[in-house]
Parts: sequence; structure tokens; C-alpha cells
Amino acid sequence: MSFSQTSTETELRLLSLVEKLQEENRNLAGQLGFREAQLQQANERIRLLEAGPTPAGSSSPEAQPEEPEEPEEPEEPEEPEPLATANPAAPVRPWWRFWE
Repeated sequence: MSFSQTSTETELRLLSLVEKLQEENRNLAGQLGFREAQLQQANERIRLLEAGPTPAGSSSPEAQPEEPEEPEEPEEPEEPEPLATANPAAPVRPWWRFWE
């Protein structure tokens, strides 16, 4: 085998490798495009779900400007009514104060 044959074989193997890598790059670019489209759809769905239900007359969520929600004030718990006791003159204590 001469030097020219060896270099030609090497060049052919390198060209074959380059073609293989180019094909792999095209495949990966296609997969990336598909994943980007899925991500865009998922982000759009999340945005619509976070926006909440739209009014019946509205055709799109962009038609109504979003109003900031006011935080709800926490309701104070109601005191339970005391149970009737045998001695009405005795002070009424909640049951959990028995242990104090």
C-alpha cells in the first residue's frame, strides 16, 4: 500500500464520518424543533390555566385585561357557644382549659 492509497482511504473514511455527523445533526435539530413546539404548547396551556375561566361573552383571554386580585382578609373564628352546665352560676370554661 502506498502513501496515496492510505491518504485516499483516510479521506474517504473522514468524508463518511462527516456525512454521518451531518445526518445526526439534522436528526437532532428536528428533535429539538419538536421539543420546542411541545414546550411552547405547554407554556401556552399553563398561561391559559393560570388565567382562569373566561367570561361567556369573551372569545379570547386577551380580550379582558387582568385585574389584580385583592387579598382576602382572614375571617376570625367564631367562639363556640358554651355547653349547658349543671351549675349555671359556675364559670364556663372551654374543655381544653381543663389541663391548664
